[in-house]
Amino acid sequence: MLPPIAVTVNASIRNWLNYFPIEQILFINGERLIKEPHIEIDKLQSFLNLKPLIKKEHFVLGKRKGFACI
Repeated sequence: MLPPIAVTVNASIRNWLNYFPIEQILFINGERLIKEPHIEIDKLQSFLNLKPLIKKEHFVLGKRKGFACI
């Protein structure tokens, strides 16, 4: 049985679920990735079982477009 989020996702995501279990898919919050990238990068590093090397203090605000950069 699929978790509740899988029931509400669009058809393209459902197609991926034919090939990969939901536990192998990480959904990143794009809005939070822009505003608080360290939170989403922490989620990614944890999901991939990586040592957390990229931390909040590594991000700086890009001068040209205003997005966080490493």
